Amino acid sequence: MRFRVAAWLAIPGALLWAVQAFGAWIQSQEGKWQDNDYLSVGGSTITADNLLTMLALAFLLIAGLLTAGAVYLLRGNMSGRYLLLAGAWLVVLGQLFAGVLAAIPIDAFYYSAPANVVFATPLAIFPLLTIVCLTPGRQAAATLETGS
Repeated sequence: MRFRVAAWLAIPGALLWAVQAFGAWIQSQEGKWQDNDYLSVGGSTITADNLLTMLALAFLLIAGLLTAGAVYLLRGNMSGRYLLLAGAWLVVLGQLFAGVLAAIPIDAFYYSAPANVVFATPLAIFPLLTIVCLTPGRQAAATLETGS
C-alpha cells in the first residue's frame, strides 16, 4: 500500500518537475539572464543563463526518474522503488542547493532570483513523504533481517 502511495505522489511530482524544467529553459532564453556572470571559481565562470540551462537538464533527469520509478512500481517491479528513492533524494538535495544558490548575493540576481532557483517548500515536502513511504518500517526491516 505504501509503495502505491509513493508512486501516486511521484506522478504529479514528475509532471511538476517537467514544468519546472520547461520554465528554467524559457528563463535561460530571456535577455536579462544572458551573459551575466553568476559564479566564478578560479578561471571558470558560470553565467546565469548557463546555470538555468543546467537546472533545466537536472529537472528533466528528476522528472524521468520519478516517471520511470512510478511506472515500474505500479507494474509491480521493485526496481521502481530505487528509481523513486533516487529521484526523491535528488529533489531534496537540489532544494537544499537551491536555497544556498538563492542566498548568494550576486549582480545578476540583484532584484530577485529566477523562480527556478528559489527554494520551494512543497517541492521538498512531497519527496520527503515519498521517501517515508518507500522506507521499510521496523517490522518489515526485522522480517527482512530474520527471514521469517
